[in-house]
Amino acid sequence: MCSSDLPNPPWQECGNDWNSEYCVDDTMNKTEKSLLPINKTKSSVEEYWDRRVLNITGTSMSDLGGINLDLLGTLTLAWIIVYLIIYKGLHSSGKIIWFTALFPYFVMGILLIRAITLEGAVDGLLLYITPDWSKLLTSECWIDSATQIFFAYSIGTGALPALGSYNKFYHNCVKDTVITCIVNTATCLLAGTITFSILGHMAFNQGVDVKSVVNSGPGLVFVTYPEVVLKLPGGSIWALVFFFMLVTIGIDSEFCLVESLVTGMLDMWPDKLR
Repeated sequence: MCSSDLPNPPWQECGNDWNSEYCVDDTMNKTEKSLLPINKTKSSVEEYWDRRVLNITGTSMSDLGGINLDLLGTLTLAWIIVYLIIYKGLHSSGKIIWFTALFPYFVMGILLIRAITLEGAVDGLLLYITPDWSKLLTSECWIDSATQIFFAYSIGTGALPALGSYNKFYHNCVKDTVITCIVNTATCLLAGTITFSILGHMAFNQGVDVKSVVNSGPGLVFVTYPEVVLKLPGGSIWALVFFFMLVTIGIDSEFCLVESLVTGMLDMWPDKLR
Protein backbone atom coordinates (compact mmCIF):
# COMPACT_ATOMS: atom_id res chain seq x y z
CA MET A 1 0.00 0.00 0.00
CA CYS A 2 1.46 3.36 -1.00
CA SER A 3 1.02 6.55 0.99
CA SER A 4 -1.52 7.91 -1.53
CA ASP A 5 -3.89 5.04 -0.68
CA LEU A 6 -4.01 6.05 2.99
CA PRO A 7 -6.60 8.54 4.23
CA ASN A 8 -5.42 12.01 5.15
CA PRO A 9 -4.96 12.78 8.86
CA PRO A 10 -8.25 14.05 10.31
CA TRP A 11 -6.59 17.26 11.57
CA GLN A 12 -5.34 18.27 8.11
CA GLU A 13 -8.32 20.39 7.06
CA CYS A 14 -11.24 22.28 8.55
CA GLY A 15 -14.84 21.49 7.69
CA ASN A 16 -15.27 18.56 10.06
CA ASP A 17 -18.14 18.40 12.53
CA TRP A 18 -15.83 19.35 15.42
CA ASN A 19 -14.42 22.46 13.72
CA SER A 20 -15.62 25.98 14.47
CA GLU A 21 -16.06 28.90 12.11
CA TYR A 22 -12.68 30.25 13.24
CA CYS A 23 -10.70 27.22 12.03
CA VAL A 24 -7.69 27.87 9.76
CA ASP A 25 -5.84 25.36 7.59
CA ASP A 26 -3.25 25.37 4.79
CA THR A 27 -5.87 25.09 2.05
CA MET A 28 -7.19 28.58 2.83
CA ASN A 29 -5.75 31.56 0.97
CA LYS A 30 -4.73 34.86 2.54
CA THR A 31 -8.02 36.52 1.62
CA GLU A 32 -10.06 33.87 3.46
CA LYS A 33 -7.80 34.11 6.51
CA SER A 34 -8.02 37.91 6.58
CA LEU A 35 -11.82 37.73 6.93
CA LEU A 36 -11.54 35.89 10.27
CA PRO A 37 -10.91 37.68 13.59
CA ILE A 38 -7.19 37.34 14.32
CA ASN A 39 -7.65 36.91 18.06
CA LYS A 40 -10.09 34.00 17.61
CA THR A 41 -8.52 31.91 14.86
CA LYS A 42 -7.22 28.42 15.63
CA SER A 43 -5.41 25.93 13.45
CA SER A 44 -7.14 22.74 12.34
CA VAL A 45 -4.63 20.78 14.44
CA GLU A 46 -5.43 22.72 17.63
CA GLU A 47 -9.18 22.36 17.11
CA TYR A 48 -8.81 18.63 16.52
CA TRP A 49 -6.97 18.30 19.85
CA ASP A 50 -9.32 20.51 21.86
CA ARG A 51 -12.68 19.74 20.30
CA ARG A 52 -12.30 16.15 19.05
CA VAL A 53 -9.71 14.38 21.21
CA LEU A 54 -10.24 16.11 24.55
CA ASN A 55 -13.82 17.13 23.76
CA ILE A 56 -13.49 20.16 26.04
CA THR A 57 -16.93 21.13 27.28
CA GLY A 58 -16.29 24.64 28.59
CA THR A 59 -14.31 26.86 30.89
CA SER A 60 -16.35 26.13 34.01
CA MET A 61 -15.42 23.25 36.34
CA SER A 62 -19.12 22.57 36.82
CA ASP A 63 -19.46 21.61 33.15
CA LEU A 64 -17.84 18.18 33.41
CA GLY A 65 -19.42 16.52 30.41
CA GLY A 66 -19.50 12.74 30.01
CA ILE A 67 -16.93 9.97 29.85
CA ASN A 68 -14.78 10.08 26.74
CA LEU A 69 -14.91 6.44 25.66
CA ASP A 70 -11.98 6.84 23.26
CA LEU A 71 -9.68 8.09 26.01
CA LEU A 72 -11.00 5.50 28.47
CA GLY A 73 -10.22 2.69 26.04
CA THR A 74 -6.71 3.92 25.24
CA LEU A 75 -5.97 4.46 28.95
CA THR A 76 -7.02 0.88 29.71
CA LEU A 77 -4.91 -0.42 26.83
CA ALA A 78 -1.88 1.57 28.05
CA TRP A 79 -2.06 0.01 31.53
CA ILE A 80 -2.40 -3.47 30.02
CA ILE A 81 0.76 -2.86 27.97
CA VAL A 82 2.61 -1.60 31.06
CA TYR A 83 1.64 -4.76 32.95
CA LEU A 84 2.76 -7.04 30.11
CA ILE A 85 6.15 -5.30 30.08
CA ILE A 86 6.94 -5.47 33.81
CA TYR A 87 5.26 -8.69 34.97
CA LYS A 88 8.32 -10.80 34.12
CA GLY A 89 10.68 -8.52 36.02
CA LEU A 90 13.22 -5.81 35.31
CA HIS A 91 15.51 -7.94 33.13
CA SER A 92 12.88 -8.32 30.43
CA SER A 93 11.96 -4.63 30.77
CA GLY A 94 15.57 -3.59 30.21
CA LYS A 95 15.56 -5.06 26.71
CA ILE A 96 12.47 -3.05 25.80
CA ILE A 97 14.00 0.17 27.14
CA TRP A 98 16.69 0.06 24.45
CA PHE A 99 14.06 0.37 21.73
CA THR A 100 11.70 2.79 23.52
CA ALA A 101 14.62 5.07 24.43
CA LEU A 102 16.34 5.22 21.03
CA PHE A 103 13.41 5.15 18.60
CA PRO A 104 12.10 8.64 19.56
CA TYR A 105 15.46 10.21 18.67
CA PHE A 106 15.19 8.81 15.15
CA VAL A 107 11.75 10.35 14.67
CA MET A 108 12.66 13.64 16.36
CA GLY A 109 15.72 13.98 14.12
CA ILE A 110 13.56 13.81 11.00
CA LEU A 111 10.98 16.20 12.45
CA LEU A 112 13.77 18.63 13.40
CA ILE A 113 15.09 18.79 9.83
CA ARG A 114 11.61 19.50 8.49
CA ALA A 115 10.57 21.90 11.25
CA ILE A 116 13.50 24.31 10.89
CA THR A 117 12.90 24.57 7.13
CA LEU A 118 9.26 25.71 7.47
CA GLU A 119 8.20 29.28 6.72
CA GLY A 120 8.20 31.37 9.88
CA ALA A 121 10.33 28.89 11.83
CA VAL A 122 12.99 31.56 12.38
CA ASP A 123 10.54 33.72 14.35
CA GLY A 124 9.77 30.83 16.67
CA LEU A 125 13.45 30.01 17.18
CA LEU A 126 14.27 33.65 17.96
CA LEU A 127 11.59 33.63 20.66
CA TYR A 128 13.05 30.36 21.98
CA ILE A 129 16.64 31.59 22.34
CA THR A 130 15.98 35.23 23.26
CA PRO A 131 15.89 35.60 27.07
CA ASP A 132 13.27 37.77 28.73
CA TRP A 133 15.03 38.80 31.93
CA SER A 134 11.89 40.40 33.35
CA LYS A 135 10.37 36.93 33.70
CA LEU A 136 12.88 36.18 36.46
CA LEU A 137 10.98 38.60 38.69
CA THR A 138 7.74 36.61 38.38
CA SER A 139 6.83 33.62 40.51
CA GLU A 140 5.33 31.78 37.53
CA CYS A 141 8.78 31.52 35.90
CA TRP A 142 10.33 29.82 38.92
CA ILE A 143 7.31 27.57 39.49
CA ASP A 144 7.36 26.43 35.85
CA SER A 145 11.12 25.87 36.02
CA ALA A 146 10.90 23.79 39.17
CA THR A 147 8.01 21.80 37.71
CA GLN A 148 10.04 21.07 34.58
CA ILE A 149 13.04 19.87 36.59
CA PHE A 150 10.94 17.65 38.85
CA PHE A 151 9.07 16.26 35.87
CA ALA A 152 12.09 15.74 33.59
CA TYR A 153 14.33 14.11 36.19
CA SER A 154 11.55 12.29 38.09
CA ILE A 155 12.78 13.81 41.34
CA GLY A 156 11.04 12.36 44.38
CA THR A 157 9.36 9.50 42.53
CA GLY A 158 12.07 6.93 43.32
CA ALA A 159 12.24 5.59 39.76
CA LEU A 160 15.97 6.17 39.20
CA PRO A 161 17.08 4.85 42.63
CA ALA A 162 14.87 1.79 42.15
CA LEU A 163 16.34 1.03 38.73
CA GLY A 164 19.85 1.77 40.00
CA SER A 165 19.42 -0.68 42.87
CA TYR A 166 19.67 -3.52 40.35
CA ASN A 167 23.25 -2.57 39.43
CA LYS A 168 26.27 -4.30 40.89
CA PHE A 169 27.45 -2.98 44.26
CA TYR A 170 30.60 -1.29 42.87
CA HIS A 171 28.90 0.12 39.77
CA ASN A 172 29.88 3.73 38.95
CA CYS A 173 26.51 5.39 39.56
CA VAL A 174 28.03 8.90 39.42
CA LYS A 175 28.94 8.38 35.78
CA ASP A 176 25.41 7.19 35.00
CA THR A 177 23.97 10.20 36.81
CA VAL A 178 26.05 12.69 34.80
CA ILE A 179 25.18 10.98 31.50
CA THR A 180 21.48 10.91 32.40
CA CYS A 181 21.44 14.62 33.23
CA ILE A 182 23.28 15.60 30.03
CA VAL A 183 21.11 13.44 27.76
CA ASN A 184 17.92 14.58 29.51
CA THR A 185 18.74 18.28 29.16
CA ALA A 186 19.89 17.89 25.56
CA THR A 187 16.64 16.09 24.73
CA CYS A 188 14.59 18.91 26.26
CA LEU A 189 16.52 21.46 24.17
CA LEU A 190 16.01 19.37 21.03
CA ALA A 191 12.27 19.05 21.66
CA GLY A 192 12.07 22.79 22.36
CA THR A 193 13.79 23.61 19.07
CA ILE A 194 11.27 21.51 17.15
CA THR A 195 8.31 22.91 19.07
CA PHE A 196 9.19 26.57 18.65
CA SER A 197 10.04 26.10 14.97
CA ILE A 198 6.54 24.74 14.44
CA LEU A 199 5.00 27.51 16.56
CA GLY A 200 6.70 30.06 14.35
CA HIS A 201 5.25 28.38 11.28
CA MET A 202 1.76 28.23 12.81
CA ALA A 203 1.99 31.93 13.69
CA PHE A 204 3.05 32.66 10.12
CA ASN A 205 0.02 30.82 8.74
CA GLN A 206 -2.45 32.48 11.11
CA GLY A 207 -0.90 35.94 10.86
CA VAL A 208 -0.50 36.32 14.62
CA ASP A 209 2.35 36.73 17.10
CA VAL A 210 4.24 33.57 18.10
CA LYS A 211 3.46 34.14 21.78
CA SER A 212 -0.28 34.01 21.17
CA VAL A 213 -0.53 31.29 18.53
CA VAL A 214 -1.20 28.39 20.93
CA ASN A 215 -1.94 28.12 24.63
CA SER A 216 0.96 26.55 26.52
CA GLY A 217 0.47 23.43 28.60
CA PRO A 218 1.05 19.67 28.66
CA GLY A 219 -0.92 19.26 25.43
CA LEU A 220 1.39 21.52 23.42
CA VAL A 221 3.23 18.61 21.83
CA PHE A 222 -0.07 17.21 20.50
CA VAL A 223 -0.68 20.51 18.69
CA THR A 224 2.76 21.39 17.33
CA TYR A 225 4.19 18.05 16.22
CA PRO A 226 1.14 16.90 14.20
CA GLU A 227 1.43 20.25 12.39
CA VAL A 228 4.89 19.41 11.02
CA VAL A 229 3.76 15.86 10.20
CA LEU A 230 1.43 17.38 7.61
CA LYS A 231 4.43 18.96 5.87
CA LEU A 232 6.19 15.62 5.33
CA PRO A 233 5.62 13.50 2.21
CA GLY A 234 3.37 10.60 3.11
CA GLY A 235 1.89 12.51 6.04
CA SER A 236 -0.43 9.69 7.07
CA ILE A 237 2.46 7.26 7.51
CA TRP A 238 4.46 9.81 9.49
CA ALA A 239 1.41 10.48 11.64
CA LEU A 240 1.34 6.80 12.60
CA VAL A 241 5.09 6.84 13.29
CA PHE A 242 4.82 10.02 15.38
CA PHE A 243 2.02 8.79 17.60
CA PHE A 244 3.71 5.41 17.97
CA MET A 245 6.74 7.38 19.19
CA LEU A 246 4.58 9.17 21.76
CA VAL A 247 3.19 5.85 22.94
CA THR A 248 6.70 4.43 23.41
CA ILE A 249 7.82 7.53 25.34
CA GLY A 250 4.76 7.48 27.57
CA ILE A 251 4.93 3.76 28.30
CA ASP A 252 8.69 3.98 28.86
CA SER A 253 8.16 6.63 31.52
CA GLU A 254 5.16 4.90 33.04
CA PHE A 255 6.58 1.44 33.55
CA CYS A 256 9.74 2.94 35.08
CA LEU A 257 7.57 4.68 37.68
CA VAL A 258 5.54 1.52 38.27
CA GLU A 259 8.78 -0.45 38.55
CA SER A 260 9.87 1.82 41.43
CA LEU A 261 6.64 1.02 43.28
CA VAL A 262 6.98 -2.70 42.60
CA THR A 263 10.63 -2.68 43.69
CA GLY A 264 9.71 -1.06 47.01
CA MET A 265 6.97 -3.60 47.65
CA LEU A 266 9.29 -6.51 46.83
CA ASP A 267 11.93 -5.14 49.19
CA MET A 268 9.36 -4.81 51.98
CA TRP A 269 7.94 -8.33 51.62
CA PRO A 270 10.57 -10.39 49.77
CA ASP A 271 9.46 -13.74 51.24
CA LYS A 272 5.90 -13.39 50.01
CA LEU A 273 6.33 -11.58 46.71
CA ARG A 274 9.59 -12.85 45.20
